[in-house]
Amino acid sequence: MTVLQSSRLTPAENALASQTSFDRANSDHDDGPFQERCVALMTSENQHDLEYKKTEWRPRYLQHHCLWSSSILCVSLTIAVELLFWYSKKNHGLAKSDNSLHYLWTYGPTAILTAIGAIWTRIDYQAKMTAPWNRLTQGPAGAAKTLMLDYFSPLPPVSVVNATRNGDFGVAAAGTITLLWSLIIALSASLIDLTPTDNHQTSVPVDVTTRFKNDSMWLQAARSLSYYNMLGLQEANLTFPDGVSDGYCYERFAGRNIPSTTELHATVDGFSANLVCEESSYHVYPVSGTGPELYPYLNYTMATSDCEITSGWHGPSYKIETETYYSRFGTGSCRNSSDPDDQRITVTFASLKFGGVAEGLAPSDWPHTGADIAKSVSLLCRPTYSVRKIDVVKNGTDILSITPSLTPGPRTLGNIHAWDITRALLDSNNNSLTYSYSNSPSYKSQIFNAFDTAIDVDLNMYLVLGQLSRAPPSSTAILNASFLQDLVIRYYQTYTSFIANDLLIETVSTKSTGKAVMYQERLIVNGTATHAMAAILAVAALLFGVIVMTMPKVSVLACAPSSIFGVARLASHNDTLIHCLKGLGRSDSKTLAARLNGCSYMTTVQDGHPFHQAHFEITATDNLSQETVTELKNAPSINPALLQLWSRAGISFVVLGIIIALETTLRTSQRNHSIGVIPESPSYLNYSWTTVPTLLFTATGLIYGSIDSSMRKLTPYINLRRGSTFRGSLGLDLLDLGVPRMLVREIRTKSFASLSGTLAALIASLLAIFSSSLFVLINFPLASTVQLQVESSISNNSWATKSTIDPILIPSLILASNLSYPKFTYNNLVFPTLNLDFNSTINHGLVLNATIPAVRPKMDCSLHNGSSIAVGVFNHGLNINITETSCSPPSVLRLSKFGLESYDLGVVLGKGIIAGAANGYCASGHNLIQNQPYDVVYFWADIGKAPGPTVVSVSALVCNQFVEIVEVFASFIGADLTIDPGNPPVPNEPTAYNTTVVLTNGYDSYGSLPNGRSGMLDEFFSTLIASRYAIPYQYLRDESKSEIVKDAIIFQHSIIQSQTIDIGARVPPETTNTFAKGIAKNDAISYLANVTEAIGQVRVVQDVASTRILQALLATILGLSLVSWALMPQTRILPREPTSIASIMALLADGNIFGLLPTESQVIEEKDLDYLFSGMTFKMGCVKFVSLEEEERGSESEEKFSIFGVYLMEWQAIDKAKADLRKI
Repeated sequence: MTVLQSSRLTPAENALASQTSFDRANSDHDDGPFQERCVALMTSENQHDLEYKKTEWRPRYLQHHCLWSSSILCVSLTIAVELLFWYSKKNHGLAKSDNSLHYLWTYGPTAILTAIGAIWTRIDYQAKMTAPWNRLTQGPAGAAKTLMLDYFSPLPPVSVVNATRNGDFGVAAAGTITLLWSLIIALSASLIDLTPTDNHQTSVPVDVTTRFKNDSMWLQAARSLSYYNMLGLQEANLTFPDGVSDGYCYERFAGRNIPSTTELHATVDGFSANLVCEESSYHVYPVSGTGPELYPYLNYTMATSDCEITSGWHGPSYKIETETYYSRFGTGSCRNSSDPDDQRITVTFASLKFGGVAEGLAPSDWPHTGADIAKSVSLLCRPTYSVRKIDVVKNGTDILSITPSLTPGPRTLGNIHAWDITRALLDSNNNSLTYSYSNSPSYKSQIFNAFDTAIDVDLNMYLVLGQLSRAPPSSTAILNASFLQDLVIRYYQTYTSFIANDLLIETVSTKSTGKAVMYQERLIVNGTATHAMAAILAVAALLFGVIVMTMPKVSVLACAPSSIFGVARLASHNDTLIHCLKGLGRSDSKTLAARLNGCSYMTTVQDGHPFHQAHFEITATDNLSQETVTELKNAPSINPALLQLWSRAGISFVVLGIIIALETTLRTSQRNHSIGVIPESPSYLNYSWTTVPTLLFTATGLIYGSIDSSMRKLTPYINLRRGSTFRGSLGLDLLDLGVPRMLVREIRTKSFASLSGTLAALIASLLAIFSSSLFVLINFPLASTVQLQVESSISNNSWATKSTIDPILIPSLILASNLSYPKFTYNNLVFPTLNLDFNSTINHGLVLNATIPAVRPKMDCSLHNGSSIAVGVFNHGLNINITETSCSPPSVLRLSKFGLESYDLGVVLGKGIIAGAANGYCASGHNLIQNQPYDVVYFWADIGKAPGPTVVSVSALVCNQFVEIVEVFASFIGADLTIDPGNPPVPNEPTAYNTTVVLTNGYDSYGSLPNGRSGMLDEFFSTLIASRYAIPYQYLRDESKSEIVKDAIIFQHSIIQSQTIDIGARVPPETTNTFAKGIAKNDAISYLANVTEAIGQVRVVQDVASTRILQALLATILGLSLVSWALMPQTRILPREPTSIASIMALLADGNIFGLLPTESQVIEEKDLDYLFSGMTFKMGCVKFVSLEEEERGSESEEKFSIFGVYLMEWQAIDKAKADLRKI
């Protein structure tokens, strides 16, 4: 081993040099203070204070368990983001949210990934730091790949390329992960978006309000309501009521607290009937009848392979020798069996020609000789039905779809036979009150106009053929058995669905769950960002595996090389190498490389001498040249690129520009309510306000991180220039530390310039987090105005009777069958028919709000109770007299027999409630005065029997009807202007005024209400207690509820009258001025409507809070960077980057640091070394050393640039000596 020769300073410093030099081989004759302390530390009395350790230092973040954990974390994150995307796609988003909570999904992912990235930068740093040392342990390698290897100075992408070229794949992998992680952080900003969408929610609470009854008794009370529904479908173009669809009756259900436009899915029980039909033969026997003016009766036989039916029905009208088409729908039993299973529906379509009369008989005589069937098709059909689970999709106004569930299978109701349902269908027709031709339903016949001929049909076949919405078929088409079968089955399925809904449904309240599809702003996971992040994470996981495979499994260093002193300890036993590097302290990297080239280097662990530990040593495979191989020149000091004046100034101006730009764009966003509209395509433009800003601020954070690294790297050397303690210079490590420890160390060592830079970098790392929420997407409902043009109005002076629809049909279905209100009517309001202006473009999802005038039937009523009503009993019913001011005393208002003639008085009286509507006349005694002061009178009473008939309670309502016009605020949905049932029209009562619109006598239509009489209640009151707006039956016997009954009566009557007006009083707007009186000459005007589109324009809005936070962070960063610049203005102090082993050793070679190190420095604990160097001051600079020989010869001293240390009092002596020299 080469022994370092004692050196000394120039004459003024010579004594000091002899005291501070330390020769490990001759240390026993030196008596300076450092030697005394070292000897004290090494004496046997203090051996217990000295701690040794094995040469097992390993970087914490490169240990295999840490690397495997990182790889597993990457795999976990890959799975997590893909699962998030899968869940989002399956459920149309992660969850419902709104913009007030957008910080959760914008800051959250970015903050988590930023924190992970901060940890993984330590892996990158330690991989680069240990790379040359690992190369030295792998065997001989040139200086470029060992002592001169530097992965810190180049830009990160260049470092990755260099490491790959050098075969340092672990370093390349770690650097790649760092770069990729910056991209992941940027992509995370676009991972989750708040997007307006139609959301499919699961587990939406649903209330099932009906269920099927398993009792055939209810089918025996068939009403005409089902017939009315069928007629409404065909003649009034009505829709199916809730609970019925084309072929199904299902349990009704409703969602809780959801808009009427919501698409609701639920699985409920559904009823469906069917017919199993076979084509049969058809034979007609000689006809018989009672006269040619009536329909002759046809006896027929229909037969299939397993069933024969002989029966009869009325044929078409009698026309001799004329071919007549007719079609009939009847019933019969196979072989006259009474078994329900043998009952069949018979259907025929035939062309019939009656023969002439028998000889000797007049044409009016019967029977005729016969009837010839020219063409025919006949069917025998067996009814079936099933109840099964079905999936129903509906919204507030329509049934959207119905599909059978796969499980469980269909079933039947145990107490109900399929023939019970068929019989109820026929009874419903028999009870219908329209199209009657005689007292017997068998005579009901009418004409259906086919494409090529008229067809004589009965009531059922009229509905069968009339259900075709397309052009009427030809007779040839109907003669096709399959075509006719399809028509009959469809009719039967629809009709029986109404039968089941009317007779087999009961009200319940059952809780269930469903699925709702509604417009919501939901958190949608971006597929492109997800897959990109997953791919990068998968690559990162593999790269961590590469690091594991390339990093040594065992310790290769005795101590950490992260500080100047760490490198000095590791190189302390390399005297030959140290001597080779003498005089190169101020040389550049090329000169240093030239000195070291030509040899290969490696590390070995040398066994220690007696009483000494083994030590770590760098050896050269060839003899190092001890002579200078190139002319040495002092290289100029370099300045790191990011610390140069132009760099710092430029970055500061850029930051200032970003602050100003953020303010400018914010004000633009606030002024225009957004920055711009999101285009529907191309989708990649969405990244311009999510990923791009985050990428920009991530890059800003990386720049300040690099500036901070450069400052922390130079801090020990800057401290050495000024003179510093061991912990503030040689022992100062500010690079391989966590941020908290780094900040504490910078404060303790008073490295305030570095502290300012670290704080700036730390704050800059937060920019990416807050930038992820800088721009948010907000759905702006489109608001505009359109003109609603009047297409039809209401006549104000005549009654239009052009409609063929029975006026009572639609109100009957509204009240009794839960039918939705026809367009432009709601409750008791009738609007003009409106249409969007021809220039308007509008989608079905839009909502239109407008103030529109409406016609409203009203009633002026007075309520009478108790003493003002006298009830008299007579043979056929009740005589009711009401003391009423409209009839001059002693006249009273008398109800005409109350319509109870058909009841047995003995049965009626004492049975409870009697209620009905009637005409009222003024009467005095037995004389009726032909004066009807009221349009209708309603009466309800509770008749008891104790012991004779007594009136327990009695009430009467006398009413006159009129019509008024009122302005109404109405909400319409979609281009077809359907009134939103979830937001009912709201009349503006102060605007109401009377009008001259003509009304019919609503009382006249009460008898056609489909519920019929119920006990002692007439049709009107039977509907009042059974309709969708029903009041409890018991209210009719409680006089305290009279006001409620009154309101219900008026409301029900107004519904009937409003629908009557809608059907019979609509006229072209040019012919009347009902609504435009005082505004225009007629009603051909338009009304302004405000249009709101829920899913409107999605616009980019700059978030105020995020902007202010970013501006505050940028301003703080700018301030801290300027402070660090002011505290560290001069960074041009080194001739080369101090980031290679050779560069640091060259700075130490000409100083006395190696001489100060104890032989066991590699294995002594740092706390003992702290004690060893406490009280000393270390400095870096140019010092003139003179050897003893040179001093004797009087040679000129050589200036050396190096690092050396002495005690503080000795520095004071040097300063005094220099001052004395300056005085001479």
